[in-house]
Amino acid sequence: LKRFALSTGIIYVDRGYKIDSLKDARLHGLEYHFRYVDIPLGIHYTGIETKKNRLFAGVGINTSIAVSNVLQYQKNGQTAQFEMKAESEIRPILLNVSASLGVRRTITNNATVDLYVNGIQSLKSYAEGPLERRFNSVGLFVSILNRF
Repeated sequence: LKRFALSTGIIYVDRGYKIDSLKDARLHGLEYHFRYVDIPLGIHYTGIETKKNRLFAGVGINTSIAVSNVLQYQKNGQTAQFEMKAESEIRPILLNVSASLGVRRTITNNATVDLYVNGIQSLKSYAEGPLERRFNSVGLFVSILNRF
């Protein structure tokens, strides 16, 4: 059991997408921002170990709670931003699955640094109807951990 570890935390996330040109609407740029607070719960397995480095893999589930939705558009060099109300068809809570693979390096007796790749996939779409989007992401993370 020494090779397994649980992890949790709180993460602020700005998901969204950008459309560069909408000629029919005479807009030059359109950005949607869907802001969430994520609460991940994961399990990590430590595999190959050397004196200072450990290879690890993890899986988890993230609960995303909607904080705000912002629409920003640009027209003729001017920018406007609108806060959108949470519409009834927009899901205020999303569930996501995640997977990670990385290396943990020992810095001191109590501190380590992690370098890992993490991927997240939504289990449900953001909304039904015309705003239907399924969010996914891949990122490279660096984190410093200190045991007390």
